[in-house]
Amino acid sequence: MGKHGEAVTRLRRALPSEARALTELAVRSKRAWGYDDAFMQRVMPDMIVRPEYLIEERGIVAEIAGIAVGYAILRVDGRSAFLRDLFVEPDRMRAGIGSALFREATQIAREQRAATLTLEGDPNAIGFYRRMGMHQVGEEPSIAGEGRMLPVMSLELTNVERPAPTIETARLILRDWRDDDVEPWVALNADPRVAEYLGRSFTREFSEAAAIRMRAALRANGYGWWAVEIRGGAPFAGVICLQDVPFHAPFTPAREIGWRLAHEHWGKGYATEGARAALDFAFERLGWNEVVAFTAASNVRSQRVMERLGMTHDPGDDFEHPRLAEGHPLRRHLLYRIRSRPGYLARKTA
Repeated sequence: MGKHGEAVTRLRRALPSEARALTELAVRSKRAWGYDDAFMQRVMPDMIVRPEYLIEERGIVAEIAGIAVGYAILRVDGRSAFLRDLFVEPDRMRAGIGSALFREATQIAREQRAATLTLEGDPNAIGFYRRMGMHQVGEEPSIAGEGRMLPVMSLELTNVERPAPTIETARLILRDWRDDDVEPWVALNADPRVAEYLGRSFTREFSEAAAIRMRAALRANGYGWWAVEIRGGAPFAGVICLQDVPFHAPFTPAREIGWRLAHEHWGKGYATEGARAALDFAFERLGWNEVVAFTAASNVRSQRVMERLGMTHDPGDDFEHPRLAEGHPLRRHLLYRIRSRPGYLARKTA
């Protein structure tokens, strides 16, 4: 068990004798996206895990208490690595298991001196792979036919450790992550006052995996989730982010700004100050034209920050968050927007 009584995920090499069980796991995972029987029948040839894959390639199993809850299969050919599969049991999704499998696969690829890692993923998983630092570089036809295309994702393994950009304000430093940021990050997410409007609970395992993922993506993309440090004060006060919206909604594709600060730092203007600097970075350094922000309809505190940033709200843009179940009290979300020059600069200097 983990430090707080949570089950520990163990990674190990897959055995050829597990091929059938892993195939069944893959099918359960794929069905979780809502695909019907006809679709599953068409893609079944690509779902089968063959014993030779686990002999000639590298299979990785994630298990909890001796039970497989996810797996990945990696092939390395010279300087190129290909992630054949990555599937997680539906009831274990969004618990950091997919991230752990992906990190293990990339580490193995690096150890074998691969320069790039590519995969053909399910369209529903684009957000996950982007958060892991990958970029879409093309499309390939799916075996499912009917014009369905699969995104081709790529990660440069030799280029992911470049320094992350730093953003500074009068009171704050938005910087790269450090190892000693992880404990206060776990504590922040475990605070029910912070998690009140996030729509989920955060286990230690999930928070630790998220920190690793965000650190890698910030370095790979040059934007993402920055650690927030208070000058002359707290070395880690929370996070401020710029990222591609990681789900499908009526307003996507879009790029968002967000923030999450420890409760003791609320009410001091840090969220507004840091987010304003991040918007400057988005418009002036990244060349973005528009940034959105969204929060639960009941989260008045965050809405006030968005308004102080000069963001505007059109009730016609409000939406039901697709990652929250129907009937969830936080499902209704308000969307705010802000555009770059000239409107943004006019509000900024007013």
